[in-house]
Amino acid sequence: MAKIYGVLGNIRGKAGGWVFSVLKGQQIMKEKSIPFNPQSSKQIAQRALFSSIVNLAKKRSYAFFHSVWNIGLSGGKTPFGEFMKRNLISMGETWDISKAVLSYGSLEPVYDCYGEYNTEDGETEITFDKSCFSNGELTDKVSVIFTLEDDEDVQWDAIDFTTRNCQAFFPLSPAGLVASNIRCHIFLTRGSIQLNTVSLVSVSKSFRLEAV
Repeated sequence: MAKIYGVLGNIRGKAGGWVFSVLKGQQIMKEKSIPFNPQSSKQIAQRALFSSIVNLAKKRSYAFFHSVWNIGLSGGKTPFGEFMKRNLISMGETWDISKAVLSYGSLEPVYDCYGEYNTEDGETEITFDKSCFSNGELTDKVSVIFTLEDDEDVQWDAIDFTTRNCQAFFPLSPAGLVASNIRCHIFLTRGSIQLNTVSLVSVSKSFRLEAV
């Protein structure tokens, strides 16, 4: 509905197929545009990708985003927005859990990651090279997030579980899963996620677990 203001009748709002506004005292009239939504295959694929990344984000806690994704943000950027942006760039056009970015930062990551999963009792062993070559420290905390490749469902987390100096650790995991379907996303933090003391974080690295 359009409204008329003042003696001279300046109009603001919508009426019929037109939109009225006033700019620097001048009456502006524009034809009302109707968004074009052809439901193309590319549009549908992009919406599905966006929904999958949002679903992945929903599995994370507020503390996780605030601690891991809030580092160095400025100019009105938000942790969730940064998470969405990095993952949309990484994925490209289609969903691929192996390309998921669950942390992003400048801290040196761990190298030569390898994981084994016992299908009978669910025991998981993850090993890595503890060497530091740039800005890493042996006291940096190792964190992991596990996902299932086929249904995009985050099953369980192990946050602040150990330190780089340990070189190997055994996060708790449920039994009865298919090892080739389990993907581990490993990253490092300087400081604690739970205590919101993270000052640096590494880019997450992704690899599958092997069955034993």
